[in-house]
Amino acid sequence: MSAALFLDALSVPRVGIYRNLFRTQSDDETVGAVLWGQAMAAALQPLICTSEVALRNRIHASLSRQASVHASLQPSKSYPWYDQRLGWKTLEGETLAKVEDLLIKNGMLLTNPPSPDRVVAELSLGVWPNILESQLTNKQQQDTFNDVFPDHPNRHRKHWKHSNAREDAIARCKDLQRLRNRIAHRGPIWPENWSHGRPHWTEMLDRLRARRAQLLELLSWICAASADIHSQSLMGRLFDHLCTTDAVMAFMLDPINAGGLQVFTRVDQTTLDAHLQRK
Repeated sequence: MSAALFLDALSVPRVGIYRNLFRTQSDDETVGAVLWGQAMAAALQPLICTSEVALRNRIHASLSRQASVHASLQPSKSYPWYDQRLGWKTLEGETLAKVEDLLIKNGMLLTNPPSPDRVVAELSLGVWPNILESQLTNKQQQDTFNDVFPDHPNRHRKHWKHSNAREDAIARCKDLQRLRNRIAHRGPIWPENWSHGRPHWTEMLDRLRARRAQLLELLSWICAASADIHSQSLMGRLFDHLCTTDAVMAFMLDPINAGGLQVFTRVDQTTLDAHLQRK
């Protein structure tokens, strides 16, 4: 009864996606497939968040430096490069609208606008691939890509003169955005429209591992240390643990107890007391 109620709360179309892909034959198996998908989404979320913030910060720092130097100021990592009234960059389309929404209220320019760091933090992930793709001059693109991807294997400014090199990086940024939006809207973690034709779910695992490898490589171009730390972290290892046929079967055979939880070592009282007294 509890499994049926759980699935009913998720809606028939959403549950049907899991029934179809995983060939489930009972409500319990379907619950297991859904919970496995949720666990996978949780395992991917830190990689997505780290990549989004790192990408955003690199672009912000690069464009701030370029705009501040253009204004004959000392190079800055936090400068309102996005403000067209300063004469360096005029953004276009939805990106411009999102920026202006933060700087203008009731048709009036704010007298105390938010700091550049705050503006950048408020902008959505979709802004950044758009800026890299279509909001920069050729020279600005080369400077920016060189700054944003300092750990790319071809870490030479001339590498980014080639459109195919830039397009590959932009495509990966867009894929990061798509996966972020899919997880945020509680959609299945496998690619959109992939399950048409009823492929077997084991093929989906291969595709997920490949997609995650590409996203991890993107992060390694932005900051190799961040990619290395994520790979070794709990959530990085959890993805490797979950993206297996054994994990899927464990969830479908025993949805509630699959995987279990590690019992953390109890910290001694002296260490805990010392930590609680920190100012």
